[in-house]
Amino acid sequence: MSYRQNRFFKDPALPYVECRHTYDSDAHYTPHRHATLSIGAITEGVASFTSGDQTRILTPDSLIALNPETVHACNPIEGEARSYMMLYLDTDWCAQLQAGLFGEVESFVPLTRILIDDEDLLRGYHSLVDLLLDPQALYLEKEEALESFALTLFGRYCDCRSRTEPIPPLQRQRVERIREYLREHLRDNPTTADLAQAAGVSPSHLIRLFGEATGLSPRRYLLELRIEKARELLSTTEMPIAEIALEVGFFDQSHLNRVFKQIVACTPYEYRKGVLQSRVS
Repeated sequence: MSYRQNRFFKDPALPYVECRHTYDSDAHYTPHRHATLSIGAITEGVASFTSGDQTRILTPDSLIALNPETVHACNPIEGEARSYMMLYLDTDWCAQLQAGLFGEVESFVPLTRILIDDEDLLRGYHSLVDLLLDPQALYLEKEEALESFALTLFGRYCDCRSRTEPIPPLQRQRVERIREYLREHLRDNPTTADLAQAAGVSPSHLIRLFGEATGLSPRRYLLELRIEKARELLSTTEMPIAEIALEVGFFDQSHLNRVFKQIVACTPYEYRKGVLQSRVS
């Protein structure tokens, strides 16, 4: 896929948002998660969305909203290309906006729906992504549109009263210790015993504990953390891609390219090129 088929926006001036518009792509994603609130829409064609044991067919009539850490995959049907937009919002930034709507909140308030059929919101979403991707639009204009869209989304599809703890507190704490260990040892090659010691559980219990809570193995979660860091370095530094690969823990650039394409559906070079083209001139 050529970088011309991908348009990206990621700018240090607005560090809480990233978006992309991908055209006529038949690329496949492996199941993955994002640390962000992720909102997408098909613009042409159809796609198959899978999360857990649920599969939905996505058309250009709806938005798909994924709460942070939701394992999912969205892929073409029978090899047919599709075009799509994606918007990624930092959860701390979202929580600050939500506090203005709901009063004080301890953390991000999740959306109550995955598939959103809302024509008004869908139009606003398309306009917002087009604006973010416009290198001539002012930062203030982008920020105002983004905040307006997010407030509308949260006001319609978040409910503080419905918040529940998905896993028991002790189990949640242990899973968070594993995540923190992986974040702190991004470049290392940890063992199951290392993670088990950090979490205070037996090695035999660790993989099941982590998989039940996250939907991913510790190995896969580590790879995704490395890709998140690679995306940051690609968009904020001029570090050569080969050096980035080593910096985030991959064996070499080829290893980074292979995993990057599985999760981001483009190469690191294509991603960096698209991000740089989107910057305000």
